[in-house]
This record gives sequence, structure tokens and C-alpha cells, in this order.
Amino acid sequence: MINLETISKKIHAWFGEKDILNFSKPNAEEVKKEYWDVHSLSSLLPYEAYSEESNLFLNRNSIGFMLKASPLLGASEEMINILFNLVVDRLNPKIDAQVILRASDKIGSSLDYYAAMRSGKNPDFQWLAEKRTEFLKEGAHRTLSEMSGAVLRNFELYFVFSMKRKKRDESMIDELLQVRDDVLSTFQSIGIHTDRVDVFRFLQYMRDFLNPNTSVYPSSDTYHELDSLNIQMADPEMKVIITPRQLEFEHAESSEPNMILAALTLKDTPKQLASWQMGEVLGQMFNNTQQISCPFYISFHFRLESRETSIGKANLKFHDTEKDAKSVTSKFKPSSFKEASDWKFIQERISNGDRLVKTFFPCSLS
Repeated sequence: MINLETISKKIHAWFGEKDILNFSKPNAEEVKKEYWDVHSLSSLLPYEAYSEESNLFLNRNSIGFMLKASPLLGASEEMINILFNLVVDRLNPKIDAQVILRASDKIGSSLDYYAAMRSGKNPDFQWLAEKRTEFLKEGAHRTLSEMSGAVLRNFELYFVFSMKRKKRDESMIDELLQVRDDVLSTFQSIGIHTDRVDVFRFLQYMRDFLNPNTSVYPSSDTYHELDSLNIQMADPEMKVIITPRQLEFEHAESSEPNMILAALTLKDTPKQLASWQMGEVLGQMFNNTQQISCPFYISFHFRLESRETSIGKANLKFHDTEKDAKSVTSKFKPSSFKEASDWKFIQERISNGDRLVKTFFPCSLS
């Protein structure tokens, strides 16, 4: 489990925002208590306004957009190359990218739509559809099979692109709009249906995330254009307890149970991962011990280094690791040969046009 302080610092730094709540201060506990006595969760959120004209979101120190796409269950080598070229050739070091896979328990609307389409004018079909949807809705929070942990989830895929906000810099907005057009065009060319996320969908998404509950229906999508976005997301009546490892949500006047949002990150990454193995990333269908039974958000953040920076870092790392591998102490550190070989490979890839990338891979369970 990852410390929330690490996540907070990384995300705020990457997206050009100020980390308001500092867990590392000597009197951190007193600071947090005093802070929450007079502030709400919304005060930590950087979201400020939305431009209907450009469909861009304006934050305290950044600006960006959000897209929703159909999850890609498998990919050919051609599709992978197209997506790879989009990232390497189109994104510059000023752009932060984030890919979010959400496994939502908000399945009620989809099941209601199914029931309406299945019913028609036949009362028997209507009764069967209602009974079936009632049964399936129970699968949002408990297994529908005694033989396995089969719960129902609505999988949603989001892409977020942002840049550090600069005053009076119209070129930044033009660049973001061009990136959005290129991403939409590329996804369309390989058959990935993609929509722009407007302020209504965004607020609904954030309300579901910041106000977890057991309802199978999504939160309200109401939007008040005169109010800042951050104060429209968190429920002011919900008590939020922040600890270094998790968020605890207590519903003040509701029968809803208390919720916990825990943050995890990868301890290690696989040496190689193919597209056809993506199903295993989400868990083993017939192995209850390797399934994520609660709603979750898997997020992948990345920012590419410039070609010049990539070349400089790769050359320096290869020089250092090669020096260690040839030293007399290498027999006490066998891994030095592998490190030198890896950086030699990276050096060759960068010389062929690839770039280094900064990544962060958290997973949130609610």
C-alpha cells in the first residue's frame, strides 16, 4: 500500500498544482486537525472552471481536457504501433497524460435501459426483464454465483491531458486543442469509439469518486456555472478523515455504511506484457483470491522527456553502469552486468527515436 503523501506530492507536482496539505511537517497531525476544522475536502481540489467554447477545464495552475473511450480488450501489432507513434511523436514534455480504467458499481442505468428495450409491449417480457434486472443489480455488491466471486462492474476508460497553466499564453490552448484532435482522429482510425467529457460528465465522475456509496445509480450531473467546480464535487455533509494510507468517508445523516478509499501502487512491473494478457491485469476469473471485488480506479500517469534530455540521461546511466560492470567490485554485484546491458539497449532505442518517460501507476480501491 502506498502512502497518500507520495501520491499527493507526485500528482500536484506533475500537474502544476500546489500541495496544500503537507503530511511531512513535524506537527502534521495538529495541522491536519486544524485544517479540517475549518475546511472541506473541496478546498484541496484544484478544479476551478470550464470553458464551453473549447471544452477545456481550467485548474489553479493547469489546463486540460478529458476523453472517454471504449475499453480496448485486445490489439493487433498495427494498432499498438499506431498508439505508440501517437504518444512518442505527438506528446511533448510539457504535456501530462493520464489513463484511467474505472470499474464502477453504477450499473443501474444500463440495466434499466436493457429492461426498457427488452419489455416492449408484452407484459410477460416486461415482468421477466424487471425480475432479471433486480437480480443483476444485486451483483453490484455481492457475488451472483456461489462458485466464484462474480460481481458486475461497468468498465469505463478515460484519457486526461493537461499542461501547466500560463497567463496570456494562447498558444498553449491551441496546442491542447490540436492534441485532442489528433487523439480523437487516431482512436477513430483504429476503431476506438471516443467522446469528449463535458462538465456534466466530469462532475458526475468526480462526485462518484469523492462521495462513495452503495447506490447502483451514478451521482447527479448538475452544474452551476457561477460556482467553482471544486465546491460542486464533494458532499459538504460527509465527514472525511484523511490518513497517510487512506481516506475514510462517514455519512453524517444517512443509512449508508462508512466507506474507505485506499491507494495502492505497483511494487514491481512484469518484464514483458502482451495485449492478450490484459485480462489477467484485472484478476483471474476463476481464482477468488486474485480478484478485485470492490469498485476500483487503475490510473497510469506519464510524461515524456525531451529527446535531448533522454539522450543525455541514457548516455550518463550507460557510462556509469558500464563502469561498474568493468570494475573489480562487479563480482560482488552480479546485477551490474544486467544494468549495463539494459541501459545499452535503452541507449540504442533512444538513438532510433524513442524517448524516456516518467510514470506513476496507482490503483484506488473504494
